[in-house]
Amino acid sequence: MMEKDIKVEVDGKGAPENLDDEKRTDSKKVDIVGDVYLIGLGLTDLRDIHIKIRRVYGSFCCYGNRLKTLEGAPEQVDGDFFCNMNQLETLEGAPKFVGGNFDCGGNKLVNLKGAPKFVGGDFLCGGSHTLQSLEGAPEYVGESFICIDECITSLEGLPEYIGGNLIVYNNKLVSLKGAPKYIKGSFNVCNNQLTSLEGAPIYVGGNFYCYGNPNVFIKEEVRKVILIRGNCYTFLEKKG
Repeated sequence: MMEKDIKVEVDGKGAPENLDDEKRTDSKKVDIVGDVYLIGLGLTDLRDIHIKIRRVYGSFCCYGNRLKTLEGAPEQVDGDFFCNMNQLETLEGAPKFVGGNFDCGGNKLVNLKGAPKFVGGDFLCGGSHTLQSLEGAPEYVGESFICIDECITSLEGLPEYIGGNLIVYNNKLVSLKGAPKYIKGSFNVCNNQLTSLEGAPIYVGGNFYCYGNPNVFIKEEVRKVILIRGNCYTFLEKKG
């Protein structure tokens, strides 16, 4: 079954207003050609919308609720998937494929188990101050991976290639073990607890930022370890 050109909204009872009773009770999964907006409705469970969605050809937005699980989410989202600002303790139930951006920041996650296997855009997971591990991170990230202001101590779990920037400043990294081998964009590990570059990437296509760590790294030494196409910033440089 396919629904064309609709945007799903829910009423106070959690049922889609623009789907008739027959479709609400249909056990079959439907495809949505368009976007789904379930924003700021106080939802605690996506299964409360009484419709099973297989695929969304647009974006799926369920941020700003009180979700504790992603069970009931679509299996595939061709656009963006935003589940940030909820109360998620796990990503189990998330789509396996997200063609655009995936944002799960501002939750209560301690790891990334259950995250999509494929994210075609950016993957964002910062701002909760609870994340301790990147275990379960996507196997493919087409654009940037951004994890800021968290508690991760390792990059273990990341894919070997990042298609954009890798931004992990303001964490508790003690080494670069687990870092991707190739980063197409820039790499920012500022304000961590690094004392060495052990585990560093082979290639960074943009700039490399590593100031604000216990060890002050020397640019020449860094470039011996990492092939950096852009600039290397080992200390905070004042402009002007």
